[in-house]
This record gives sequence, C-alpha cells and structure tokens, in this order.
Amino acid sequence: MKENMEFKPKGILKILDLQDPTPYFICEEVDELLRAYPNQTTRTMAVHMFLLGYIEGKRADRKRRKQRCTM
Repeated sequence: MKENMEFKPKGILKILDLQDPTPYFICEEVDELLRAYPNQTTRTMAVHMFLLGYIEGKRADRKRRKQRCTM
C-alpha cells in the first residue's frame, strides 16, 4: 500500500501568526540558540517553534490542573 505523502496543513500557522511574540523576544536563550546554529533555522521558524512549545506547555499545564481538581 502506498502512503500519501502530500502536505496537508492543519491550520497551526494561522494560529501561530495570531499569537503575541512577546514571550519569544523576552527569552534571551532563544538568541543564544540562534547564534549556536546560525544557518540551520530562520528567525521566523524559531519564533513559531517557540510559540508552539509555549502553547503546548500551557495546554499541558491546564490539563494537569484540571486532573488535580477532579481528584
């Protein structure tokens, strides 16, 4: 069986573009990583990856809190 490898966007870029990039710019460690790997990623990609991690971290925290409240 041949697997369909066509890219199908799920809308995450639209979500990330609506996010406030302030947490990214406050985090000085991001600049350190960009200097350590200068030609491996773009600043835009770094912003999106940081914000995606930030969002996922918030979701995980909310899930943990919800589980704690229902116990």
